[in-house]
Amino acid sequence: MKVAFRYFLYSVVFFITIFIVLQLQRLLKQHTAETYNFIPMIIYAPLLYIIIGILLGLPTILKENSKSGRWAFKLEKLVFVGVPALYIALYPLIYAKARILMLPNYISTVLLSSEIYLVAALIFGYILITVLEKKNIEHPEVQTNV
Repeated sequence: MKVAFRYFLYSVVFFITIFIVLQLQRLLKQHTAETYNFIPMIIYAPLLYIIIGILLGLPTILKENSKSGRWAFKLEKLVFVGVPALYIALYPLIYAKARILMLPNYISTVLLSSEIYLVAALIFGYILITVLEKKNIEHPEVQTNV
């Protein structure tokens, strides 16, 4: 019963957060339409989805916390999945402010014509919280890389 209550509580918090994020995103879009200033939208929208990604990874980190061992950091996961996801999440801002970091035109068109940057922000949030794991001290040669 205790586990069921935790899942219920997690679901309630998760769906309330999604509702709040969608409301804030609606306000950002409205602000952009009224002021023609898109910079707040391309800064804050990815941050909101990073929060959702962190919430998605929360059960994983809580499960890791219950294990014995010492904390370890999966640098490869952060570098090869997290950094590209962060780059895509921030690509509209890069396109607007740091053109030297831009991708070729056909890739830019795909990234800017959809809201894939929000999905990338969600992935980055998930990766950000799941790069931590506990390593078993007794059997250091046993590794699980995911």
